[in-house]
Amino acid sequence: STDCQVPKGDLKAADEYLDATKHQEFSKEAFLTATRLGTTLVQKAGGWLPAVKALKKARNIRVTDHLEGTLDPGLDGLIAADLLAYLRHVATSGVHMGYEGSRQRVRAKPHASAAANQGEAYEKTWDDAQEGRVLLCFADTPGLEGLVASPQGRVEKMNPDRTLSGEGRFITDMRQPNTGCAK
Repeated sequence: STDCQVPKGDLKAADEYLDATKHQEFSKEAFLTATRLGTTLVQKAGGWLPAVKALKKARNIRVTDHLEGTLDPGLDGLIAADLLAYLRHVATSGVHMGYEGSRQRVRAKPHASAAANQGEAYEKTWDDAQEGRVLLCFADTPGLEGLVASPQGRVEKMNPDRTLSGEGRFITDMRQPNTGCAK
């Protein structure tokens, strides 16, 4: 929720992280700078979850939350009541992941398809970091306990005529985490 209370120090660290990514061309140096700032955010916030909440709040101050209008009472009766209730719940509380599996942190290695294209993976991750959708930090940062890692893979994108484009789409292999969720 954008209304969650975020300490000013965490919000400042999230702003610094966003400033380091916004309008920056991808480069190893820019990626490393953002990763250092993301690590600082996780450390100041005391863990990944409060860091992500601070990042979301900082992002939503800059860019309107796409679910902001769901609380408008004018939507009552215009949208199916159960759908509207769900949207309002997501807007105020976030999405319930329903994960009941182990929370022991396991580091995942990328599949060969992704490992062979890590430069491209970093560039695509950078695009998401620029929009505030990804929090970059070093893998050995204290405070990442409870994260569930999944290996990354890469598939070739296709053109409309079904020929291969030469560009990849990175995927997350969720087979292991899905064992801890309802189908």
